[in-house]
Formats: sequence, structure tokens, C-alpha cells
Amino acid sequence: DRKTEREGLAVVRAMRDAVGEEVDIAVDAGGRFSVESAIRIGQLLEEYHLLFLEEPIPPENPAALARVTVASSTPIATGERLFTRHGFRQIIEEGAVSIIQPDVVRTGGITETRKIAVLADTHYIPISPHNPNSPISTLASAHLCASQPNFTILEFRWRDRPWRDDILTAPLEVDSGHLILPSGPGLGIDLNMAGVRKHLRCEW
Repeated sequence: DRKTEREGLAVVRAMRDAVGEEVDIAVDAGGRFSVESAIRIGQLLEEYHLLFLEEPIPPENPAALARVTVASSTPIATGERLFTRHGFRQIIEEGAVSIIQPDVVRTGGITETRKIAVLADTHYIPISPHNPNSPISTLASAHLCASQPNFTILEFRWRDRPWRDDILTAPLEVDSGHLILPSGPGLGIDLNMAGVRKHLRCEW
């Protein structure tokens, strides 16, 4: 409704006022809008220069998604609900989205996600992987991103739970918002199984 819409826009305005123009802001709509409301809200958000508006509508209807993408200069992102390269093919080939967000855990691992990223790159579409997941998923996603010329930004959780570092043989290293890729074999860091066993029943 319009009251909720005004409240949401006020939050984005406050964020932009707080961080200035040098910090990117992305907004996740969770697929809650209709095509018409998504177009209207996307246009209202244009003045705040978002990095992207994520999932204004669900991604299963590429034609509807394309209507939203074409109607707004706010970049539209989607992908967390899509699986394998076959799930991404139509929205990429039809230009239905500005940015794709494959999730390494959901799309079939590093190799399958890389195929999705390469397909997107042939259409000049950047990737911003969906990754509100474990540190292992973050490492897998980060290595993938480092290999892709169309990589934009990686979502990841850091220090939201004290046990995140306990389940790794070394903590993730972050410097000024940049994840530093470890140089060891494989993903660069292994699971600390003692830490994993300790936190098997950890409350979220």
C-alpha cells in the first residue's frame, strides 16, 4: 500500500543521506511487488542511484520481469530462486534483468555457477552472487568471482555470529569491505571439525 511505500522510500532516503553518494546501496524487495508497483517503485528509487533493486517481482516470468527492467533506470537483479544454467538461460537471453545473482549452493556448485556467469558475460550482464550462507559458500563464491570479468559485488555475512570463525582453520580476512582470497590449496581454508561439532546445535 502507499503508506508502506512511503515508509520504505523514507528509509532509502535516510540511508543515502547517511552514507553519501560514495557508498553503494542495494534494496531487496523479496519478490513482493506486482509488475505495476515494481515499475513505480523502481522509478521512485532512481534519484537514490541504487546499485540495484533485487527481486521486485519473482523471476519465473521473464516477460513480466523484462517489463520492470525496461521501465526503470534502477538496475534490476534476480537469481536466488533459479537453478542451474537452464533456469537462467531465458532471463539472460531475453535481457529480462540487469544483474544476475546465482547462488553457488543452489545452482549446482562452482562449475555450474561459472557456466551461468559465462553465459551472462556473453550478453554483457554482470553477476552479483547471492550468498547469505556459510563461510565455505563465501569462499567458493569469492574464488568464482575472482575468475569472472563480469563480477560486480559479492554478498556475504561476516561477524554476524561469533562461531563463524570457529568452524574454519583460519578466519576470513576482510580489509575495508574487501574479502581477501586465501592462497592455500582448494578454497584456501579448511573446516575445523572440532569447531563444527561444537556448534552443530547453534541457535540462529
